[in-house]
Amino acid sequence: MVARYITISDGIINDIDKGILLVDHRMPSLRQFTQLHDVSMTTANNCYQRLLDLGWLHAKPQIGYFITQPLNKQSTPIYPKFSAKTTKPKVSQS
Repeated sequence: MVARYITISDGIINDIDKGILLVDHRMPSLRQFTQLHDVSMTTANNCYQRLLDLGWLHAKPQIGYFITQPLNKQSTPIYPKFSAKTTKPKVSQS
């Protein structure tokens, strides 16, 4: 199950890519965001922090959060697929 803040932030990234949300557009305050998406303040903070970390938002202190275009256009990180392998220890014969 994917965390709610990831689902919401992915939706925001998708809206930016489609041109629904525009660069330099001011995002709602965290308090407004919690009401719009019916989420807790923690979820709203996590969502905005993820968007900041990925380069889709930038914060202007005392003003708010604004949409920006990330330098690398990759919207979400791609992690290598994990695979576990076991090996038998080599027995040395002395």
